[in-house]
Amino acid sequence: MDPAQRRQLGAHYTGEADVLNLLRALVLDELEAELGRLAQLHEPARRQGLAELHARLAALRLLDPACGCGDFLLVAYRELRRLELEIIRSLADPHPYAVSIEQCYGIEIQAAPAEATRASLAALEQQLDREHAELLGSPLPARATPTTPTIRCANALRLDWADLLPAAACSHVIGNPPFIGKQARTGAQVDDMQIVFAAARGTSALDYACAWFKKAADYVAGTEVEVAFVSTNSITQGEQPGLLWPLLDRDGATTITFAHRSFAWRGQANVHVVIIGFAARARRPRRIYEVGDVRVVESINPYLVAGPHETLAKRRDPLDPHTPRASFGNMPNDGGHLLLSEAERLELIHADPRAAAFIRPFISARQYLAGQPRWCLWLIDASQAQLQSCPAIMRRVAQVHAHRRASTRPATRKLAATPSNFGEIRQPTSDYVLIPRHPSARRPRVPLGYFSPDHIIADSCIAIAGASKYHFGVLSSTMHDAWLRQIGGRIKSDLRYSIELVYNNFPWPPAPSPDHRAAIERRAADLLELRQAHQLMSLAALYTPATMPAALAHAHRELDAAVDQAYGVDTSMSSSERVALLFALRR
Repeated sequence: MDPAQRRQLGAHYTGEADVLNLLRALVLDELEAELGRLAQLHEPARRQGLAELHARLAALRLLDPACGCGDFLLVAYRELRRLELEIIRSLADPHPYAVSIEQCYGIEIQAAPAEATRASLAALEQQLDREHAELLGSPLPARATPTTPTIRCANALRLDWADLLPAAACSHVIGNPPFIGKQARTGAQVDDMQIVFAAARGTSALDYACAWFKKAADYVAGTEVEVAFVSTNSITQGEQPGLLWPLLDRDGATTITFAHRSFAWRGQANVHVVIIGFAARARRPRRIYEVGDVRVVESINPYLVAGPHETLAKRRDPLDPHTPRASFGNMPNDGGHLLLSEAERLELIHADPRAAAFIRPFISARQYLAGQPRWCLWLIDASQAQLQSCPAIMRRVAQVHAHRRASTRPATRKLAATPSNFGEIRQPTSDYVLIPRHPSARRPRVPLGYFSPDHIIADSCIAIAGASKYHFGVLSSTMHDAWLRQIGGRIKSDLRYSIELVYNNFPWPPAPSPDHRAAIERRAADLLELRQAHQLMSLAALYTPATMPAALAHAHRELDAAVDQAYGVDTSMSSSERVALLFALRR
């Protein structure tokens, strides 16, 4: 497929390993366990049980509503035939084939892939018939009639799935809905989502794949049909869980039955994905799969951690009323004329030494991480007489005035009345924690900063004014990092730090003792001192795994231990267990 067309349709091939991960959790592990249990029985219970299991396999009906070229249906059919072969071998008689491609149903928007799915399934059935006959040593009775899968070429979001396969006859809905983010949707795709979600508020912020979740939830409502989709992990982060799941769970019945937490996808798209199983009537224990491990839990929430089925809403204030508030930094809106490089700072001071009194360090996210000095003219307290006495500064102020007057935005033109000031001023008046708004997800830790108020913070960062080293320590810990990575969402490959979702919803240590607070402050101070000792290295280099000094890594571990003690937990907790704990602390 043409790459541009593939991106527009979100059509990406799902590798067999990922398909099998979905199918095993959804149905194969249960069938194989039942086969193993039956093998331990004595006759005639064993034989009767195998015959019943064979009939159960033949009764399964699988629907892939975004089937592409049929990779999910092909692997599922092959695995059902494998189980059937084991049953026939165990029965040791010429038991006829019961599993067929007639059990496979699919919907595909393009004609060529839909036809490829039909042809591939037919070819696979013929191939497996021959191979299994050879393995059994003799041909089995021929199929009574030719078999064909039911593959419909249609827009799955505008088709009533029950017209293809009534939900009462379906066993499982499987697949990989298109990977298309909210910014990449076409007008027709936006219309698709409006139809599916009945123009519900907030759904414009959802990924295109979410429409398949909604269609599937409506399709299986009131049944025991279980759904399992591969999806980008974005639907489990940021604001999307809080928008999507209340629409899927209006009657409180939709339950997440299993989840493979975020992992690097082995397909053609450079993304991380999750596998989510859900049903209206859950009949099995809930399971969370992560890095080769599986845990049985009481319930799974939409962030794919253990806990009640709840989502976070944006909050205007921190969860703990005693926690300092966060805000965005200052926005210059100056055309660059109030900002100075190191060379421009020196040139300005050389032209007029009096200008030095109005020059402050300027901290943007990029400059902060790269360690490149940058400065700004901070004239908020300068009198008109002081400004008039410094022509070099006045020339820059005049350039700001001209830049704002030339803007097409009324709000910017209005700012021309105060050209000596930043466009938006939110500068802390006390020490503050600095958090980059879009830190890299590739670093093992997000390096936060701690500054005095004479450092002017840019709007590419978040400031927590009045924060102590205790607050800096908790926010620099693995506990907060796990919360950020799960709740914060993504912008391209970077994390998205949201004040209203991440910071204001973050549960701080409950009632930490003075000793706990002192230990965290001490470890936080040690961490800042170590950074200062390595000030010739940028933070970007300091927090790259290959170049991170051992002493700095040790300091972070010591800080983590102090924070974990305040939470009353063991440092060996996994990231998902930490998020589950934090959700529990909210209740």
